[in-house]
Amino acid sequence: MLVSGWSVNDVVIKSLFVAISIGIYKQHIGLLPITNKS
Repeated sequence: MLVSGWSVNDVVIKSLFVAISIGIYKQHIGLLPITNKS
């Protein structure tokens, strides 16, 4: 059921996945003196 390009559902799922990934990433490096912001 995939269409060429992104459907709204794809955007929502990818956004949630990215948000969760960033949250886990920040928790894992939370103890390190990271000053990079991207």
